[in-house]
Amino acid sequence: MDVCRAGCGGIWFDNFELRKVDEAHESLGESLAAIETNPAATIVLERRRCPKCPDITMLQHRFSREKPVVVDECPNCGGVWLDGGELAEIRRPAVPKEQRKQAAQKFFNHLLAQELAQLRSRRARP
Repeated sequence: MDVCRAGCGGIWFDNFELRKVDEAHESLGESLAAIETNPAATIVLERRRCPKCPDITMLQHRFSREKPVVVDECPNCGGVWLDGGELAEIRRPAVPKEQRKQAAQKFFNHLLAQELAQLRSRRARP
């Protein structure tokens, strides 16, 4: 792993290295998730070129459905770039499926209640 210490806090993982630290119980990941950053460091927001395959532009995608952190991955070598703080987000336990489902239901019930209230008020107007 290559780390930008006292800079942007980004981490480069060669193919399959991220799997060794992406879960909260993996001890090596703790120190990587706590990398010091420099708030004045310039962060690149556009698509990156792969540090191992300089002619390849990395693809951006969500880490997983449960952990929607956007990561940069090289389609050629399989390496992954994480911006500062993203490893900590990935290592954070995912919200259980049932809890996500309940939150979505609560949100949609709230929207539906607002819509019904508006329809009732329109109907009650003379």
